[in-house]
Amino acid sequence: MRSKPGQFNFSSTGIGSLSQLGVELLKVKTDTFAVHIPYVSSPLAIMAVLQGDVQFACVPAVAVLPQVKAGKMRALAVSTAKRSQFLPDVPTMKEAGFTGIENVAWMAVMAPASTPSDIVQRVNQEINAILAMPDVKEKLYGQYMEPIGGSESELKSFMLQELRVMSPVIKRTGVTID
Repeated sequence: MRSKPGQFNFSSTGIGSLSQLGVELLKVKTDTFAVHIPYVSSPLAIMAVLQGDVQFACVPAVAVLPQVKAGKMRALAVSTAKRSQFLPDVPTMKEAGFTGIENVAWMAVMAPASTPSDIVQRVNQEINAILAMPDVKEKLYGQYMEPIGGSESELKSFMLQELRVMSPVIKRTGVTID
């Protein structure tokens, strides 16, 4: 991308999506350029790669792993801090030579700020217990998801870190959500 600026296109799961932001972070950290082609879903973003309409994508594991396992796509790197148990032979971005690029798809349960602390703690405790259940873990693993769980303060810390990393990327690229 550095030697041929503007000649690479990437697909994403939509404008302002984590899929787009992951590549925007890569572009910022490597001082490169690629044209964003947004799609409304992971399957369409992946199809664009398969058809040669774009050269690459940063998409969730659940959407792309079947294509990788079938040999139709090649995983170049994972955007997590450590290697994925689902793709143990695929390097992390750091291992591939790109430091400071982590982009993790995540989900969290939220409640209104006015929710009493004891209720938040109880719900958090129950969610962590559910995530630890073997059958729940198995179902999540079957969708290429790794359950983490944790405390309210750990989630807050994680979200603040995401904000610190992605805010400059969003400002620099002008990404907006439609």
